[in-house]
Amino acid sequence: MLNALMWITFAPTRAACALFFAVDGDTIDWLSMSYMVVYPVAFALPTWYLEGDGKSLQRGLRLCALLNVAGAVLRFASTYSHSFPLLMSGQLILSIAQCLSLGVPPRVAALWFGESEWGFATGLGVLANQCGPVVAYLVIPSLVTEDGVGLPLVLALESVLAVASTVLTFLAVPQHPTRPPSRAAASRTDIDTTFWEFCKSSLSMCRRDSLLQGMGYGVVVGVLYAFETLLGILLPSLSSQRLSVLGTTALISGLPGSLFGGWVLDVTKQYKWATIALTLAPGLTLIGVTMLSAVADQHFVVVLALCSVAACLLCAVLSAGFEWAVELSYPTSESTSAAVLNCWANIFGIVFIYGIEAVVQKRSCVFGNALLVLGLLSAAALLAVVSDRRNRQDLNPAALKLLC
Repeated sequence: MLNALMWITFAPTRAACALFFAVDGDTIDWLSMSYMVVYPVAFALPTWYLEGDGKSLQRGLRLCALLNVAGAVLRFASTYSHSFPLLMSGQLILSIAQCLSLGVPPRVAALWFGESEWGFATGLGVLANQCGPVVAYLVIPSLVTEDGVGLPLVLALESVLAVASTVLTFLAVPQHPTRPPSRAAASRTDIDTTFWEFCKSSLSMCRRDSLLQGMGYGVVVGVLYAFETLLGILLPSLSSQRLSVLGTTALISGLPGSLFGGWVLDVTKQYKWATIALTLAPGLTLIGVTMLSAVADQHFVVVLALCSVAACLLCAVLSAGFEWAVELSYPTSESTSAAVLNCWANIFGIVFIYGIEAVVQKRSCVFGNALLVLGLLSAAALLAVVSDRRNRQDLNPAALKLLC
């Protein structure tokens, strides 16, 4: 949650931050965009680090916490001289820490929870990450004024939270559970692999099914990123106050969605069809948003309800997609499959954000919203041709007896 909070810190008060650091708004946007650029380039080495022996997950979380402290302190130090380069340096360190934190939820779910709890446990991890933007949009605007006063306080508070989080990580996070909670967890080994061996094993994510599922997932999350980032140009008739209400409500609506996606998989075990249904459903609500986008101010309550439902269902795909990817790629590690999915998500996030901005500038907000719908339909089509394999669920029960 903390890393996600620091990712989006400057978005709720974009204009004030630009004034404080004497840069333009587009430059401030790159503070959050840096996360999307760094992850596809740098995810491999941190993911390999998480997948070593039994202590690797614990060590990875500790390293992530220390990087969060370093990045947070640099960002706070930048407020003394109003130095944007120093601020960006801290943000880049935080984006590297994200390479460790994003792959943790499905890994923890697999190693610490039983088969019937995998989806829900992954949903909890995704939920924690979604809480960061919610806290940012609820709290930061009340602390930062239009001329940037209060920004040093926000960055100081985040530094304190980073230090507290690090202390808790070192004191409270154990190495591994006393007993394997599932057959899949019992089948894991504590043998270190070289980085080259890790890269070769990761090629399984380039197989047809994993590749198509990763692309489909990336498109869905790219739509979510664009939807959350570009509300102002997608619904231009709304006032800044109503946009703030809509954005905050949509973010809060996404929180139960993260849990809902995991719960659906735990109950139905229909990884493919549940994910496709969760992909198509927000497309239907966004059709309504598209039709009302030019006159959203006249139908605000309806648009608010539609956007909230869409955000909830899109966030459900976040946890559902993680678990389905693990089933397809098993015995490839959970953190590897999650890392590749996040890589696709960041790539398509950039594509959709810049693509929709260009479409809206040349045409209208209706075409921008229609592009979101088209993206979800394309994602559902990609997911539909993926086979319905469940490698991890089908692990031979006799394997547990051999390993125990």
